[in-house]
Amino acid sequence: MPVRRRSGPGRKRGAYSQAERILRLYAALLEGRIVRVAEFAEELGISARQVQRDLAVVRGHLGERLAQRPDGAWVVQRAIVSEVERGSARTAILGLAIGAKLSSSLWGERAARRLRARVDGLISGLGDSLASRFDGWHRRIAVVAPGQKDYAGRSDVARRLEAMLEALIHCRVVRLSYRSHPRAMKGLPARDFVVHTLGLIHYRDGVYFVVDVTSEGGVKETRERRILLALDRIGDLAFEGASFTVPRGFDAQAFLGEAFGIWREGAVEDVEIEVEAAHARWVLERRIHPSQQVEERTDGSLLVRLRVDGLHEVTDWVLSLGEYAEVIRPPALRERVATRLRAAAARYG
Repeated sequence: MPVRRRSGPGRKRGAYSQAERILRLYAALLEGRIVRVAEFAEELGISARQVQRDLAVVRGHLGERLAQRPDGAWVVQRAIVSEVERGSARTAILGLAIGAKLSSSLWGERAARRLRARVDGLISGLGDSLASRFDGWHRRIAVVAPGQKDYAGRSDVARRLEAMLEALIHCRVVRLSYRSHPRAMKGLPARDFVVHTLGLIHYRDGVYFVVDVTSEGGVKETRERRILLALDRIGDLAFEGASFTVPRGFDAQAFLGEAFGIWREGAVEDVEIEVEAAHARWVLERRIHPSQQVEERTDGSLLVRLRVDGLHEVTDWVLSLGEYAEVIRPPALRERVATRLRAAAARYG
């Protein structure tokens, strides 16, 4: 079943979640609005005490920039006085500026315009002399992301993202349908899961959720079945009535373990790859994997050693090196690469 959400203006009083209220409050303040507790409470149909609690959360992010006026209203102070503050602001602005470009690339121009407006607001607080250095900042940053996930303009994906974030933040149980890439390739239908959403992973401009599967197709599963779901492969979803507790010590990065990217196969392999001197500099400039060890030889070639869980994504990386690389071990990886090279060569006669 799809998640049913009321549109903004038409929502009933009190229909906003805490996350939504905080985001609306945060956005209003950053956009220069004067926030009066009673008015904001009336606007959202909540109590003044709830607004005060939400303001306390927002202050944790804005710090001393959030100030209360003598009449009790709340505003964001735009002036940035000390050099330390200016330095911090410049760093923050650069990060947001890059984020604005990524937003345009990933989510579309409408989202990027909102973020650019935030950047411009921060720049104005630097003062005229420093602000002038940011003239035309959006033209000075380019984002190149080949093979990125394309979410722009897909309202269905946006709705699923909102629901999954709600599940992540508030530990809500979700029932959803999911059609994995292998099942789609074989023409198989989606599967139904009930899941606990534990974490989010952003990989190559794609959004993935770490979940515990608690039931599948009506059959109870063990809590230990932990998998990764791609946002754009999630179908219909709905919240169940219950909530859950995140397992103590859960870590999204640790979930990936020794995977080369995000694809784990449950078997850790020691990998050795020779790279010719002509391509050595390209490899040396990059950190391919945390386990990476590179031996530079006298002839300029390299021996790259990795310890990874799963060979699927390593195979793709080796193939990207073309004729400049050769797998030394393990034999299974060598055979995978050879098989795909033979198949590719056959297409060209």
